[in-house]
Order: sequence, then C-alpha cells, then structure tokens
Amino acid sequence: MKKIMFDDRFGLTDDVLAGRKTMTRRLVKLPQGVTPDDIDHCFKNEKGEFMLSSKKFGHMKIRPQYEKGEEVAVSQSYKTIHKSFFSVKTQHGFDLRVAAANGTEDIHGLAGWQNKMYVKADLMPFHIKISSVRVERLHDII
Repeated sequence: MKKIMFDDRFGLTDDVLAGRKTMTRRLVKLPQGVTPDDIDHCFKNEKGEFMLSSKKFGHMKIRPQYEKGEEVAVSQSYKTIHKSFFSVKTQHGFDLRVAAANGTEDIHGLAGWQNKMYVKADLMPFHIKISSVRVERLHDII
C-alpha cells in the first residue's frame, strides 16, 4: 500500500481526516531533458493513459503517482496516532503492531515516532480512496 503525506504546518492532515480537504495537486516528473516549455498539449489516450505532446519530442506517456480507485494511507507519525486513540487497550494494540512490524520493543525510539516520512503505510489507520486523476499545467490553474 502507498501512503500520501500532507503538510502539518498548515493543518492539512487534520483537514483531510475531517473531510474538509478533498483535493490535492502533485507534481509529475517529466522525462529527462524535457522542460515544461517543450509541452504543447496534454491529453488522455484511449487506454486512459496521460500523454504529453511535443513538436520536439513527439508523444510521451507519463504516469501519475496515484491512480483512480487506488486506496492510499494517510501518513501520520506514530506519536500522533498513539495520542489520537481513546482506549488504552486500542493504544496498546497499536503499539504492539508497530513494535512487531519494526522488530523492536521501544517504539518511542523509532524514526517514525515523530516523523511521518518513516512510518509504514500498512500501519496507518486512516485511508483515502483516489476518486479522480487529471493533468493540469500550472499556469492554467486559476
């Protein structure tokens, strides 16, 4: 399972979990040597793949990071999840799962205790389903 991270400095993870944030934009990596100025047109082909059209490079296929219908885990630090559980029994169960997955007894010393970049997606309790994927050029976004 993949995970998706939102910026906590602006409270975006909390907004996603509360249902206030329902859309995100992610940058797509262009093929090596291609600049945004080289792209003339972007479209979906008959297979639903995103294609870039360029006079200089011809047609190029790009693959977005997430696909429609995919379920991804909302990344949170273990500490944040630990504090959000209400019952001690549930909290203890989560601690045991994290410890077992990481092969340690001290989950407070794990890199993922404070940094959500290092957590395992399978241990995240909250998931979202990608309902739509589209390509937009930055200067076309109003």
